[in-house]
Amino acid sequence: GSFPLPGGSTEARTDAATRYARGTEELRLSPELAENWREIITDCLAPTHTERVARVPDTGALLRRVEEAAGTSPSARLPRLRPRRWRRPVLVAALVATAMLGATAVPYALRDESPVVAAAPASCEKPAVYEDQKHGRGYTANWNSTWDFTIKQGDGGNQVREVQCLLRYLHGITEVGEVDGSFGPLTHAAVVTFQKRAGLDADGVVGAGTWRALRKADEV
Repeated sequence: GSFPLPGGSTEARTDAATRYARGTEELRLSPELAENWREIITDCLAPTHTERVARVPDTGALLRRVEEAAGTSPSARLPRLRPRRWRRPVLVAALVATAMLGATAVPYALRDESPVVAAAPASCEKPAVYEDQKHGRGYTANWNSTWDFTIKQGDGGNQVREVQCLLRYLHGITEVGEVDGSFGPLTHAAVVTFQKRAGLDADGVVGAGTWRALRKADEV
């Protein structure tokens, strides 16, 4: 019932996958997930090719683990697979795990949910009001509906771009600099300025509380 990498959109989850591959993001598996499934998914989604080969040396062994976890009868024979060179190992590993899990999982990086609003796409310069099923109403820019995903200095991607747009064009903190998706010193300083203004802990880290204040959810 949840994605192994966070984000309210395909772009957000792709950014999270990039950070995961760099070692700055962790998998977020449901606590209700059985331990044997947790180990299988973690092994299939190991960040590097070397780690995946070490944890999942061959498809036959992986299939047996999946059959044991699912409580199904062993397959009589395995299909012959032609080896291929993949350019996106993290995504491919996710697809392998998804295929093994069948109907219990959704390909998080290939498919997006329905848009939260049917209006014209929001722009960075003109943040738009939208409805979030979990958090209610709030402002968005560039269609990134992040609320409880934490970002900090050194990060990059659509979540950072969203923060920069909201700081600059919704809250008038132009000191954030260019909207470039890079959480550098200027963005950090602008976040601290905003947090002080909002009466939050001014640590420069954008967590759930800062997201709510940035989106002004209680004021729309």
